[in-house]
Amino acid sequence: MNLLLGLGAAAGYGAGDFFVGLAGRRGGVWPVLVATQLVSLAVLLAVLLVVLPFTPEASPTVADLAWGCVAGVGKAAGGLFLIRGMVIGQMNVIAPVSSLSGAGLPILVALAIGERPTLLAWAGVITGLAAIGLVSTGGRRAAGGGFGGPLAEGFGFGLAAGVGFATLYLALDRTGDGSGIWPVLAAQCVVAGAFLLVVVATGRGIRPPRSVWAAVVAAGVAGILATVAFLYGTRTGLVSITAVLASLSPAVTVLLARMVLAEYLPPRRAAGLVIAIAALVLIGLG
Repeated sequence: MNLLLGLGAAAGYGAGDFFVGLAGRRGGVWPVLVATQLVSLAVLLAVLLVVLPFTPEASPTVADLAWGCVAGVGKAAGGLFLIRGMVIGQMNVIAPVSSLSGAGLPILVALAIGERPTLLAWAGVITGLAAIGLVSTGGRRAAGGGFGGPLAEGFGFGLAAGVGFATLYLALDRTGDGSGIWPVLAAQCVVAGAFLLVVVATGRGIRPPRSVWAAVVAAGVAGILATVAFLYGTRTGLVSITAVLASLSPAVTVLLARMVLAEYLPPRRAAGLVIAIAALVLIGLG
């Protein structure tokens, strides 16, 4: 079950990342962010209304809701950095970088609290660093004839997005099994409220163009269902494994970018993507 939930989260996050990036390019960052999160909140409320009669025992504590709010802060930061990176750079760079940093941070947290990853997990971390180098460089020949090239545009945003998503993962893992999906609701209220407050305070528009609403709705639905799948994945298995499985989402994002936008994928980045997936698998097996 943990495998299915983790892969379901990967599919949802990958599709959500693609659609939010697509809408952001055409409709502006802030209007798309606000609309997407409001759609996610509406979908989650609808899900709660459906499942609540069947889960009367779900009773979140104050601590559960507090961790949900922390998760919301991480999700808000991750979403903002992700869409910003996708607007100025290529999806097939930003998605893998954010994914690898999001999967790697839980490993560092595990080290800090005394856990020791296996040799396979260490191999995955090292392989992941190599993958980041491949997918994040521009791929152009340098002036001196080398192949180092500059960092790909938006790389820093991708890295920061991963830190935000890792915070989301780790905070949701701290919630109790008996809290149901209420922590996700707390997180979603924080995200939607924060984005809405910013656009109102700064006088920005909050309605994206009609032409991007289909992408906005798709991103909102996919993103919130992925978060619910991730939450239950952590309750049926280890958060490190679920985070790694969810971090396979770039494969979906890059595939959609290639199919829908015909984004060019240089051999260097294609190899980096393959190595990134191998790194995630090694971490998961470890």
